[in-house]
Amino acid sequence: FWGRPDRGQPILGPFNFTERTLYVGAAPLVLAAAGLAVRGRLRSHRFFAGLTAVALLVSFDTGPVASVAADLPGLDQVNLTRALALASFGLALLAGYGADRLLRADAAERRRMLLVAGAVLVIIGVGHHLAIGLAVVGVLASCSPWTLRWITGGC
Repeated sequence: FWGRPDRGQPILGPFNFTERTLYVGAAPLVLAAAGLAVRGRLRSHRFFAGLTAVALLVSFDTGPVASVAADLPGLDQVNLTRALALASFGLALLAGYGADRLLRADAAERRRMLLVAGAVLVIIGVGHHLAIGLAVVGVLASCSPWTLRWITGGC
């Protein structure tokens, strides 16, 4: 959205690419979701799940949580997209908790964790294919009629 990460975009957005980027990876995301799906979560699990959710809501500027955070003294002077660092930290810890739980789980808990992991992977896959489909439709919609005839073989 903001162009190349090695060049500043003074008109379109922030200068620092790493402050506005969140990448966790599929495996940690699956482990975090699977770890939260089993019973016996500790207070720390709930805390970091809440921290991650609030950090994502604040950094993406969605809903009343972001509005309240933007109006708090001190935070009104800060770029709130930096909360993505907290979300990344929370997801990393939840992935670690999930991996630990997977190693210590009995057969029933492992089965439940694998079902949640499979569901998360399906959601990621469907979202990926929808995004690619929308991109292809956008590209084809911007093509000239001659280009469309060339792509489709004159149909």
